[in-house]
Amino acid sequence: MGIIGRAVKHIKGLREVEQMGESVALIAAETERDLIEALVDLDEVIRTRGVGTAYEQKLFANPASLRPLRRDLEALITKLSVAPDAGSGLAAIAEAEALRFDVRRKLDEDT
Repeated sequence: MGIIGRAVKHIKGLREVEQMGESVALIAAETERDLIEALVDLDEVIRTRGVGTAYEQKLFANPASLRPLRRDLEALITKLSVAPDAGSGLAAIAEAEALRFDVRRKLDEDT
């Protein structure tokens, strides 16, 4: 393969990496929106002190019991928005989706 062939192959590779980075950025933005929605729902439970839900007694006994979960959501929202590369973005997306699933499960089973 000559110099021109290698250059063309290299350019195609760069384009694929760029497209992958754009795809990861779009997925990260969607995941960030999902986390914000979960955060709003969690804030509603915290704000109302869980009245009418299974969290009512738990929040009465310990008003700060859901704050660590809230902090985790906030931290992952930040992590998604500042991921420096596609690999970091994918890792943040996986971590965020696991946390979102956990928050949704807890809110759904206890409301």
